[in-house]
Amino acid sequence: MKIFFFQFLLLFILFACKDQTRLEDHDILLDLCPAPQKTLQLEGQFILDKNTYIMADFSDSLSSHIADLCRSRLLKLTGHRLPIRDVYSTKIPETSIRLTLDESLGNHQAYWFDVSNSVIRITGGGKKGLVYGLSTLFEEFLLTKNTSQIQHIFNAHKIIDFPRFPLRGLIIEDLDMNALENTLDIMSSLKFNIIICSGSEQQKIRNFLESHPLYKEVVQSYTIHHSLSTPAGSILISPSTFSQKTSIPLQVITMASDRDLSKIRSKTSRLLLEIDTSVMINTKLRIKMENFFQHKQLKGIVLRLKQDQVNKDMLCEASNYFWKGSITH
Repeated sequence: MKIFFFQFLLLFILFACKDQTRLEDHDILLDLCPAPQKTLQLEGQFILDKNTYIMADFSDSLSSHIADLCRSRLLKLTGHRLPIRDVYSTKIPETSIRLTLDESLGNHQAYWFDVSNSVIRITGGGKKGLVYGLSTLFEEFLLTKNTSQIQHIFNAHKIIDFPRFPLRGLIIEDLDMNALENTLDIMSSLKFNIIICSGSEQQKIRNFLESHPLYKEVVQSYTIHHSLSTPAGSILISPSTFSQKTSIPLQVITMASDRDLSKIRSKTSRLLLEIDTSVMINTKLRIKMENFFQHKQLKGIVLRLKQDQVNKDMLCEASNYFWKGSITH
């Protein structure tokens, strides 16, 4: 994680010097949730209208699918069915949204988001990073006030973003399958990527995703887990989480006011911290939790809550913890 962070910091400094603009942490779109790791404000504006193209690598089926997802969502937001063109085409449109993958970012969940006068360039370190970059695009669209229905204006800026923890999710005690689509939509927009549920719910969720191929592109990051047998027991993470062929055991550590988290050691070398909503409103517990974020074995955090607590406003605060490792912007 430290090596990856310094690689990103160096890249960020390089493009900051190139543009000779003022580097600031979070003075752009402060309402983005979770807050990005770094943002850079630039001069200029990008105008999205019916003539804007979506550019993707046609040789990569994954990029093409994500381009279709982008067009589908923007159709709902703008009413424009934007054309899609190969990113390597010699015909360069006046304005475009360019979707590319770049493994050199060093983290498959990382992304770069670059808005200039002529292009919105979203680069993902992997599929998940590209989807997270699109999620930021959609949220910026909803947050930016535009009076015109014909075109939409984005102020120029750059974002470098990546999660503090690879695993970020929810344990919903009384999961309502009738509200599943709304639940997954909220989780996706806030960049949560795991949901822990019982065995029967697990199969229902998988069936739901299989019957919603387009929506599945948004939630492919989700990994369905076995239920927890005990509060501090073990769970099995399915292969897609770490792109490995075998399931990976994690030790689940439950947050408690009288528990010294700093002394916890895991036999699996991977810890998953479970908290509940009380941590969000208890200053002492929040400080204790943030101190534990430095634990080398900690790979993620999950929030235990009830179905009626699943709403974007309540989960926004938690997503900043899970994504940034801090509640502050």
